Amino acid sequence: MCGIAGLLQFTLSDRASLAELSGMQSALAHRGPDGQGRWASGAVGLAHTRLALVGLDSGAQPLSSEDGQIQLVLNGEIYNHRELRAGLERRGHRFATDSDSEVVVHLYEEQGERCLDALNGPFALALWDQRQRRLLLARDRFGMRPLYWTERRAGWAFASEIKALLTLRDVPRALDMTALCQTVQFWAPVAPRSAFAGIACLAPGSWLLLQPRHPAQPQPMALQQRWWDIHWTPDPQPGTFEEAAHRVRERLRAATEQQLQADVPVGVYLSGGLDSTALAALAAQAAHRHGSPLQAFALGFDDPAYDETPQQDAVAQALGLTLQRIRVGRGDIGQGFERLVWHAETPLVRSAAAPLMHLARLARQGGVKAVLSGEGADEVFAGYDLFKELRIRRLMAGGTASWRSAPLRRLYPYLRQSPVGLGGLSARWWSTSTPDADDPLLPLRTRMQVGNRFAALLHPHWRERWETEHVPAAHAGLTDSLPADFTRWPWLARARHLEFKGLLAGYLLSSQGDRVAMAEGLELRHPYLDHALVDDVARLPSAWSLRGLNDKRLLREALRPLLPAPLRQRAKQPYRAPDVSGLLGPDGQLPPALEDLVSADALHGHPWLDAAAATRLLTKCRQGRAVSTSDQQAFVTLLSLLSWQRQFDVKAVGERP
Repeated sequence: MCGIAGLLQFTLSDRASLAELSGMQSALAHRGPDGQGRWASGAVGLAHTRLALVGLDSGAQPLSSEDGQIQLVLNGEIYNHRELRAGLERRGHRFATDSDSEVVVHLYEEQGERCLDALNGPFALALWDQRQRRLLLARDRFGMRPLYWTERRAGWAFASEIKALLTLRDVPRALDMTALCQTVQFWAPVAPRSAFAGIACLAPGSWLLLQPRHPAQPQPMALQQRWWDIHWTPDPQPGTFEEAAHRVRERLRAATEQQLQADVPVGVYLSGGLDSTALAALAAQAAHRHGSPLQAFALGFDDPAYDETPQQDAVAQALGLTLQRIRVGRGDIGQGFERLVWHAETPLVRSAAAPLMHLARLARQGGVKAVLSGEGADEVFAGYDLFKELRIRRLMAGGTASWRSAPLRRLYPYLRQSPVGLGGLSARWWSTSTPDADDPLLPLRTRMQVGNRFAALLHPHWRERWETEHVPAAHAGLTDSLPADFTRWPWLARARHLEFKGLLAGYLLSSQGDRVAMAEGLELRHPYLDHALVDDVARLPSAWSLRGLNDKRLLREALRPLLPAPLRQRAKQPYRAPDVSGLLGPDGQLPPALEDLVSADALHGHPWLDAAAATRLLTKCRQGRAVSTSDQQAFVTLLSLLSWQRQFDVKAVGERP
């Protein structure tokens, strides 16, 4: 894992500024504490900060082709680099380093941008092709590594993080209100939007070609294309359920062993749930074969509603793991909240990313530079309660169930006040959410309804525009990116696809993933997002993952030989952290820096917010009456928005078409 940045002028006769390139590189120093490299020639400049995991002594970047016509900077890992290197060497390519990234240079020489299809792993890259006088920016299939870009007065700029782009004087600092709307409804902006107007996020599985003007190219050109997507196409002959489970187990085993490869120690995050337990079991087997211990790292919470310490201890004992844990108490999240927002570079709706920054520091202090993480398993194997809720909604629409149905007791059992639980709250919830089979965003309606609470905190002017302009634009930003035949897909395929494109890419792999880990110089690796595994499961019958309200059937069957029944059959409890109580101290106060943000003087006359509405929510939180998920999320969003605005000096709302 590293940081990349670069500049490209609109005209080849212009020169990229080395001073600007150096400033961008400095802003990414936390992503690459092991080294820095720069290359510039005329209109183009590339910069790299390195976290060394493979080829420790010879992997400095930028990397060059043998004739110097190609220059590459890459953030990420190419897990199948050994196999690719062997084939390239047989075809006459000569390698100058042991770096896994160098295979991209030689593959591009043969195949151009089609070389991306051969890469297995997380990456964001920039490649300058001097022969064709063009810059290729590309991002991995699922968006595990970030990449942003913007158009300036005289050219383009790109970087792994937005803060590097903001070192450039002519890059504006303005809020994209539609992106904020997407954040509160989908938990993150939807690419190509970012929280900053005018700064674009390259979508997962996409590439962007930038070409300056020259005699044969009279105008600068920016061409973007998706190079990979998930195809939820049922296999007419899927074989048996048992055969598919065996295939899943072996693919997951291979992915885990492949992602353990590094020239530095690799650990594993352990939550106590099925997903991380399975990875820990497979990783422990591989470590045992190689005679090396496996280190596991876990979070504990003083609040028992969030704590999974007993489950973590049971897994560690069963697998013989060395387990290190860090505990989070009341108010601890508030102490690091501003740093979290700085690294996330966007307003947040949950506090859960903050403890993961502490966990990353624990892992780094424990001597590892990379850890395996279980993200992606719920999307691949249909593990979220959201999918079960959608099934019940469909039954209700067909008249075969009601909001009083007993199965509702099995939804969201980990929430203190579930919006779908039995009682009057549930009656109101279900009566206002009749499913529309033609609604492409139906699977997200629960999340969107919870997020709508934040709109009440907006200034009346912006509240009106929020409903009439930004909500429609926010929804269109997601629906317009969906395949043309999306509404004809099976309902579970639609729901899973939306989770991949929204929650996973925009939030779990970003604000709660890459950004908090790289704040501590730690790389996250995701075996469940091995693309061969995802492609295989996407072609299998959906009932093999979710039948009735029985989730992850295929994964649980695949893990039968690896885990005892108590570990394999544990009910889903998603990772969460206390929001209001995590931010407020025992005295009901925020840390001083956050208190300053919500003082009467600070809120009065704020251009985007209704000071009275914000004050009422704050009072409710301080008094312990904000128990609903919608109030909790509105509180986190308010604080993070104000912190983001102050730290990045954002004073305006950018108007976008």
